[in-house]
Amino acid sequence: LLFSPVDGADPFGYLKRYVIPPDQPNFLLNFTTPLLLIDNGLDVVSAHFGMPPCAPRRIANQHFYNAWRGPLRMINATAYGHADFMDDAFDYIADILCASNKVASHAPDRAAYAGYTVAWTYAMLHNRTDLLDVVDGVNNAAVSPVSVLRTSDFSGGYTRATTPFCKHGGGSDDGGGNGGAV
Repeated sequence: LLFSPVDGADPFGYLKRYVIPPDQPNFLLNFTTPLLLIDNGLDVVSAHFGMPPCAPRRIANQHFYNAWRGPLRMINATAYGHADFMDDAFDYIADILCASNKVASHAPDRAAYAGYTVAWTYAMLHNRTDLLDVVDGVNNAAVSPVSVLRTSDFSGGYTRATTPFCKHGGGSDDGGGNGGAV
């Protein structure tokens, strides 16, 4: 589970330490595991002139999605920003550093994050495909309190209903997507 991930500690690009090299678009991670990646539409928007976005496109969300191996889902809360999921006491950080939805309440955004996180985690641990329907929005199983875009990739022989696993290297272990070493 990744919440609005950023590769590296420096959106300005001064520190050049990355898990996924930003200049290698075909780079794949050397492990395979299921993933739910929570993304935000304002992550890639600068909060102020001259400031980089809190989650620059070249080292954030889609950067991880493209390099991931295994069954993956990405949910983008389109009207919210990188720090909008934080508690109200920390809203000033979002206003100073990150592009933020300054109009809407953040309660629906946080409720959506919590709901998707619990549904996905419980589905993985208890093989509950009905909860994956919530995450995937199958037959309107999840009426999200915020507008979301969903993206998924089950290539490599994985099925939509997988169980948790992590294995070194890429590709499906048995073609059925039912995991390898847990």
